[in-house]
Amino acid sequence: MIEMTAVNEHSNKLLTKLWNDANKNDGCKKYEKKGWMPLVVEILGADKISLAHYGELNGDLMDDPEMVFYKDNDDKFYPLSYQNDYAYGYYSECIDFENGKPVHVNEKKQKDMCDFFNNIWAGNIICQQNIKL
Repeated sequence: MIEMTAVNEHSNKLLTKLWNDANKNDGCKKYEKKGWMPLVVEILGADKISLAHYGELNGDLMDDPEMVFYKDNDDKFYPLSYQNDYAYGYYSECIDFENGKPVHVNEKKQKDMCDFFNNIWAGNIICQQNIKL
């Protein structure tokens, strides 16, 4: 088994709630609160979840940002990718898969993604969308 960095407990609670809410709604859910960008949550297959804020530029939807997380058998979430179209189309992945299982992780990228989600975006999502954990 490869060593990976999971999100912290508070972020894991948020991702579990978002997963469960989307799962009850055919695998996707949109949270909308006036004055804030909507949050779109999509379950991708059996073990991945996408969270995205979308903006619009010249009629095109733009990720601001989108993060995808891998969910393991112990219900822990690990950052898989980060994308922000407004940052010159920035995209980064940190886990490689073979036969549906993680085989390699870029530890620095994953830690950076965890830090961003744990310290910034998870709190913003909870506050902006008034999500109760």
